Order: sequence, then C-alpha cells, then structure tokens
Amino acid sequence: MAFSEPIDPHYLLASLNGERDFGSEVRDNSRRFKAREMNDGEWQGLFAAPDEDYRKASEVFVSELRKLVDEWLDSGRSGGIEMPKTRSLEKVLTAYHAMSGWLERNKPSLFATTSGEIMHTFGWRGFPTDGEDKPIHEAKEEARRIFVLLMGSPVKYALFKCSERDCGRYYVLEKPRKMYKRQTCCPQHRSWRSALRGTKEKRERERNAALEIAADALKEWPSLTARTRAKYHNSAKEYITDKVFRLSLSAKWVTRNLSEIEKRAKGELK
Repeated sequence: MAFSEPIDPHYLLASLNGERDFGSEVRDNSRRFKAREMNDGEWQGLFAAPDEDYRKASEVFVSELRKLVDEWLDSGRSGGIEMPKTRSLEKVLTAYHAMSGWLERNKPSLFATTSGEIMHTFGWRGFPTDGEDKPIHEAKEEARRIFVLLMGSPVKYALFKCSERDCGRYYVLEKPRKMYKRQTCCPQHRSWRSALRGTKEKRERERNAALEIAADALKEWPSLTARTRAKYHNSAKEYITDKVFRLSLSAKWVTRNLSEIEKRAKGELK
C-alpha cells in the first residue's frame, strides 16, 4: 500500500513566507471549472467569487498558517531558550483544535491505481462540490491542511522563524541543535550577525591595543627627562596623545579614555 508523500519543505516555506499567491490559485481553479451549462436542472461547474475575495484569500491563508505555526514554535520556547524537541500541541490547544477539526472533515481515503496498487491518500486538497467558489473559506482550510501535513513530518522540529526585527522569515535547518540559548535567525541574518560580531571583536581588540600603548606611555612619563617633558608642555596627556597619534587617535580619545588608561597604568585593569 502506498501513502501520500510528506510535505515538501520548499512548499511549506513558500506558503509561510508569502511566496504562494493562494488567491490566484483558487481563482484559476474556479475559471477552469466555472459553470458552463445546466444538466438536469443543475449548473455544472463553479460560480466564481468576486475578485476582492480572491485577493483577501491570499492574506487570510498566510495569516492563518502563520498563526498556527507560530503557536507551535512558541511551545518549544521558555525563558529565552528554544528547544525544538519540546514543542507540543498540549501547550497550544488552538492549533490542536484546528488540526483535529480539519482531520475530522477530511478523512483519509483509498483508491486503486491502474497498476493494481492501492493508494492511501491523505492531506490532498479538495475542491468545492456545491457549485460555489469560496476562496476565503478555502484559504483557512488550506492553512490547516498545510499545518496538518507539517505535524505529520519530522520537519516540524527543524522549522524556525527569524527573530531579527522586521524579518520573521521562516526557514528549515538540516541538523537542528537540541537547544538554542540565543534567539535564532535565518541564514541571511545569521551571516550578518556573524560579520557584525567579527567587526565588534576586531574593534575591541584594536581599542585594547591602543589602551595598552597609552597606559605604557603614562607609566613612562615619570621617568622622562625635564627636557623631554618640556617638549610636551609638561603634559602627560600630550605625551600619550603623541604615542597613539599613529593609530589615528586624537586628544579627544585620550580624554574620553583617560580614566581607564590611568587604571591600566596602575595595573588595576588588564
């Protein structure tokens, strides 16, 4: 017996990230099967809905699906820590009831193929049979269908949502860790954060090196000759500024960091 294929991660992400125009899909289907003739007193086919309903259907589909998926993802978070394997519908009854309701309305079915194989179909999208196209209703049902397929797939533990402000993009990790102590982010923002972290670390290294040079200069000041001191107007600050000038640092930088320079010179900071 053959079973329906599990959900394709690319299809799932396209749905979550708004890359599917569900309203257009429904409208195209409606036109394909639109009512053309009457047979035994009944119209054969579908009556199309207003264009505005198809446009709104795309918004409803994404909104409904994200609401269910976000509840699922939140069930694995606690105190800023994310543990994918702890996700559970026991913690999100709204998503659980949406899933249960869809399964009740869409029972799995069996049919025979021409090769004599029995096919077990599950999670296939149905089409209106009452002659009226209802894109907004279909959008909600499609969102629940996708969620049901997600729950039946190991992808449910590998799905994440970017925590970067104004992003919120969904993505799948091939080998997710058991625990994430920091907020997770999509590959694009993960690279951006890594580069930013590298830049911050470089700047910190450069600052520490400059502070060490400045602290060494301050420690040298008492041992300088009177002639040398006079060259710097008897100002230790000017002497330090001269030492860090080659690093493109000014007297303002010395003034701003003088307290830390003095502590380093005394060995209070390293």
